[in-house]
Amino acid sequence: MTLLVSVLVMFSCGEDFPEREESPAANPNSNIVYFPEQINGDYVIGIDATSIEIPIAREVTAGALTLSLKITGNEAFSIPASVSFAAGESETSFTLSIGQIDLMKSYLVTIEFDKAQSDNPYVTSDKTPILSLNVLREDFEPIGFGQWTDGALVGWGAHGETYDVELDYSPMTGLYRMVNPYGYGVHPYVEEEEVVRDPTYIVIDANDPEAVTISGTRVGTGFGLGIDWGDGEFFIQLSATGRGNKVDKTITFPAGESLQVGEADYNNGRAYAWCAVCILVLP
Repeated sequence: MTLLVSVLVMFSCGEDFPEREESPAANPNSNIVYFPEQINGDYVIGIDATSIEIPIAREVTAGALTLSLKITGNEAFSIPASVSFAAGESETSFTLSIGQIDLMKSYLVTIEFDKAQSDNPYVTSDKTPILSLNVLREDFEPIGFGQWTDGALVGWGAHGETYDVELDYSPMTGLYRMVNPYGYGVHPYVEEEEVVRDPTYIVIDANDPEAVTISGTRVGTGFGLGIDWGDGEFFIQLSATGRGNKVDKTITFPAGESLQVGEADYNNGRAYAWCAVCILVLP
């Protein structure tokens, strides 16, 4: 009992501990300002487009508000220095101006608000004050349906079927774009649960009819087909010396020398099998 009393005396008579500072009060004028439209993938603009209207929103609407804006990316893109909400206004917009950019090339642009003005540290929100856009200028137009004889998936149980594929064409570049050639409901051997990316595209450059090439979204060492049969997304690519050829309205990629196929999670993401003949008959 004597020991307990001594301990209590020591704590009551000893040096005073500094008082803990209280957390600052939440600022009632804090704002949660955000971009209501988050863009995934490329933001495609037309050949003549010179601007994109960017919507913004806020949760706290009492009073007018002017926010500073910041942009990073290519110098061909510009925005106003600030954007304003009127009192009571929950949504407004500003203009992203677009200068000279290359056709068919994707440009990453990031826009954000002044964080000190737009964030409330006492509120947890998934409404982000940052927007990233991959801006892509193109002039593809639908030209109808072609017929694709698929030689890429023959080794996986497909049998070189011929089926209809939607095609786009770019008058500015002379490129064809085969839309969703391996999508569900398009390719006869693809099931809905096997689709991992939709839509997919294969872009075909037949400007030189003796040296037809392909391109698309990069996957592994080639261009993704948007389907996965167990070893990552399938992709297709040209061999080092492989090319197709175009005669009238028929584009042919010969068997065993032009196209190869692979899967993203197999063989270190490198192509490992030759394709059988692939043929595209244009509309």
